[in-house]
Amino acid sequence: MVGGGIYNVNKTFKPQAGLFNRQINLSHVAVTRVHPEQNKIVTEDGNSWIYDHLIVATGNKCDFTSIKGKYLNFLAFFIFRIYTQ
Repeated sequence: MVGGGIYNVNKTFKPQAGLFNRQINLSHVAVTRVHPEQNKIVTEDGNSWIYDHLIVATGNKCDFTSIKGKYLNFLAFFIFRIYTQ
């Protein structure tokens, strides 16, 4: 409905914080080193994290600019991401 102009795209955003257990540390910083024998990672900002369980999400890259249509290119960001950081 957003693509058709019927629904406001700003009303589709949802806070990400409420999706995760408060014991989970969620970071958007790139991981530069993984030390599985120590259950430890190092992020590009220099911080070290010790973990019991580790989930690494590599993210996605979509090239919506290769699809013709000016309006579609504008909406490309919103198609895969409705949760705010």
